[in-house]
Amino acid sequence: MTIIAACEAYKMIGLDSQLKFIKDLQTDFAKFLDVNKQDDMVDADGDGVADVQQIDKKALLQRKTLLFLKTVEPARVSDALAGLQSGFLAVVATLKLQFCKAITLGSAIADIVLKPANKYALPMIELTLPEEYRKWAKPLVTYSVRCAAISFAWLVQRVISAFHSAMRGGHMFTENFIQYLDKMGYYKIDTKLTNIDEILGYVVAVFGLLFQLRSGFSLPFPLNIILLPFSILEWWLMWILNLQN
Repeated sequence: MTIIAACEAYKMIGLDSQLKFIKDLQTDFAKFLDVNKQDDMVDADGDGVADVQQIDKKALLQRKTLLFLKTVEPARVSDALAGLQSGFLAVVATLKLQFCKAITLGSAIADIVLKPANKYALPMIELTLPEEYRKWAKPLVTYSVRCAAISFAWLVQRVISAFHSAMRGGHMFTENFIQYLDKMGYYKIDTKLTNIDEILGYVVAVFGLLFQLRSGFSLPFPLNIILLPFSILEWWLMWILNLQN
């Protein structure tokens, strides 16, 4: 759910500007690759062997580094990297705000549940513990209730994210499927004159949401293998968010 939230955050902060920065980096990198290809064929001493094949790895690395610095536009690269960094930090801030709401909800639920828990559950737990350990009964109840409440809040957040991703995915699937039918000449549908795209999108969204709920928000085989890069990215984003805390 972190990746989906990050994508939505990128759309809110201006995806076009971020794509422009990436395009600028691609332009400079493509220019470097072209110059690098020409450099690989240079034979300055005229012995029939390219110069890059007659030097050691350290000299080759130095040569390519200097070639890169000479080829790219430093101002454009610097602006692109700064822009991407600013966009990423804005996304992190948006994600922190979103997931902090879940933690706040969990804490609020815990505060409500703690009063009856201390009144009814605490005395029973104290009776089951030896006298020298009864002092740990209240912290045990407090942390257990808070962990359960925050876990419940995260479950609610996952359900909300599942609903959002199902709606977004259903719309994307239907829109692209209709475009595919039109492009291949199978069927012509004017989405401005019909609601078939919205109806099909809702149907696909329902199946998507049910699939997520039935699988417990986990990826079954072979989707867990196919989508492993996205799982790694999800873990990395969660690590970044925890690191920012």
